[in-house]
Amino acid sequence: MPTTTPRPIAGSTAKSATSLTQQQQQQKQQQQQQQQQLQPSRPAQPVVKRSSGSLPTASPGTPGTNRKGTLTKSSVSLFGGAGSSLGASPISGPGASGGASAILVPATNLAEVGNLKCIWHAPSGSAAVHATAFNDTGDLLACGLASGRVAVFHPGVGAAGSQDPVAVLLPPSSELQVPATVVAWRPTTAPPGPVDMRDLESVQPANAPPRARDVVVAGFPDGQVVAWHAPSGQLLWSLPVVPDNQIFGLEFSPLAPVLVTAGSDCVIRIYDDRDGIGANGHRLVQKLRHGTEDVSAGHTNRIFCVRFHPTRPELLMSGGWDSTIQIWDRTTGTAIKSIFRPHVCGDSLDWDADGTRILAGSRATASLSSMNFSSSTQTSPSNSRGGGGGGSSGGTAVTGDGCLNLYNARTGALAEGVAWSLLDASGPRSRCPLYTARFSASRRFIVAGGGPGVTAGAFGTNAAPAAVSTGGPGVAGTVSSSGGGGGGGGGGGSVNELKVFSFASRRCIAMVAGLQGAVYAAAVTRDDRRVAFAGAFDRVYVYALDPNAPQEVIY
Repeated sequence: MPTTTPRPIAGSTAKSATSLTQQQQQQKQQQQQQQQQLQPSRPAQPVVKRSSGSLPTASPGTPGTNRKGTLTKSSVSLFGGAGSSLGASPISGPGASGGASAILVPATNLAEVGNLKCIWHAPSGSAAVHATAFNDTGDLLACGLASGRVAVFHPGVGAAGSQDPVAVLLPPSSELQVPATVVAWRPTTAPPGPVDMRDLESVQPANAPPRARDVVVAGFPDGQVVAWHAPSGQLLWSLPVVPDNQIFGLEFSPLAPVLVTAGSDCVIRIYDDRDGIGANGHRLVQKLRHGTEDVSAGHTNRIFCVRFHPTRPELLMSGGWDSTIQIWDRTTGTAIKSIFRPHVCGDSLDWDADGTRILAGSRATASLSSMNFSSSTQTSPSNSRGGGGGGSSGGTAVTGDGCLNLYNARTGALAEGVAWSLLDASGPRSRCPLYTARFSASRRFIVAGGGPGVTAGAFGTNAAPAAVSTGGPGVAGTVSSSGGGGGGGGGGGSVNELKVFSFASRRCIAMVAGLQGAVYAAAVTRDDRRVAFAGAFDRVYVYALDPNAPQEVIY
């Protein structure tokens, strides 16, 4: 019969051939300590603190959160799948084996060139991300997912951030499983302008209660527009659903307490966003649809982006699948200018600081010489983000090539193009299909991204890195066409990438390539120091940008 090893008795001096000596025990302990030191440490999960003040608290029945607004296991499983944890991916990097004071930098296998450094990334729950937005303070990042959920993260460096979402939000009706196509944060202070341009007294009441902080609003293709208090997950309000209208564009005005929505029915709707007005809260104030005779025609296909003018509360612009930008005047209720060319398929329009120039990112990849803007025909829209048809009636076509352009807001003329690629100025990489383009808050930088689409392994594994070669003195480097999700300058086509340009020089200062899918959304914090982006791949990234040290790269 086999014999069992007796358990050592404390204080015994007897030695047995089958028992460990004290010297062997010490060697074993030393080996275990050495192995533990080699293992990378993982950051502690932070507790996101908010002052109680006037913030709403979650009700006992709020799914996925407790009364303190912290994430529960049910919401993690809901986001990442049954029994899964979003924090499963280890974070490693310089200082990973150090103590609590070490800064952990998450490692990526992407090609990162220029003035960008990855400081945080997290899995998106095997779902594409259609929209991203930072809150006013930049400590919360909202992501609209293809699964219909809105995930709110607390990104940060090392122990200051978490890969797990702070909240996972679902609309009241989620039977159709439609994606969250647009997200925005409600301003923490009501702007002073009038809600109705025909009634200049329609401003925020002086005795209105203080606003809750960290209120995120999302739009969906089933027509829902829903607002939550993000830290607690409590649903606050929703707009009336317009039948047969898919929501793709949504924005709060910086000059007046109003909210604008737009989508597939080609109508722009403006809602009252004042506090303290009782039952009239979030009522429909105005519809914008028609153009001005012999000047503009309004939209003839779905709208993907709306932007309020930065200095004039009566003006806003919109763009979509009809390959036009429409500038609207709320005092007349009509479009007063049409700009023909940009085929807008995402959040890819913005104003410069004084509203005299318009930044437009376009998905159209054909040169203008091959496009006929005088035709009134258009193709039937598809369900994909990049579909949609072609023409618009009337107007004069502008001239120029490229996917990123600046237009004169007064005349509608093309002011200049921003070269997407200097190495392939007339090739396919110069016309990357763009889904997002915007200025930073200071208007010092332009952030834009896109790509041809999803490649193999986009969900579940990261992309193979594109090759990076260093440049000369003062030049960060250049990205080759290998591993870029669709070829590149070598003759394949455009690549999936994000780029940051200096608005002063119109030259690229940073870029990220090697992504397995197109970039659908990007956001920049108000201090210009962090850039977030996501899209048709399985992660959300946040990069640090040094606004005081821009340098051009070879691209």
